[in-house]
Amino acid sequence: MKHRGDKAFRPSFEDMTQLTGEMEDMHKRVDPQEEPIPTLIAPYEIDDSVPTEDEITLAVKLLANQIPPFSPSPTLNLIHERDLRRTNTATSISS
Repeated sequence: MKHRGDKAFRPSFEDMTQLTGEMEDMHKRVDPQEEPIPTLIAPYEIDDSVPTEDEITLAVKLLANQIPPFSPSPTLNLIHERDLRRTNTATSISS
């Protein structure tokens, strides 16, 4: 047998069959043994109505200033409201 240096030998068909079986066993769906983790989020209604012209105009203004129209962070929402007030002041002064 030749010396192959640091290279590993290729696995045989039997080795691959065994590994495949082990991987399939490892990834089988198993029902949880304990109770599910409770989620403390109350269900809420999502407003799925068509936006008004004012809401669309506001979103376009915010996007024009590269500000997302909404943010998951309350702090970022306050910053966006501040920037919106500045934008509204600037547009009312310039018009």
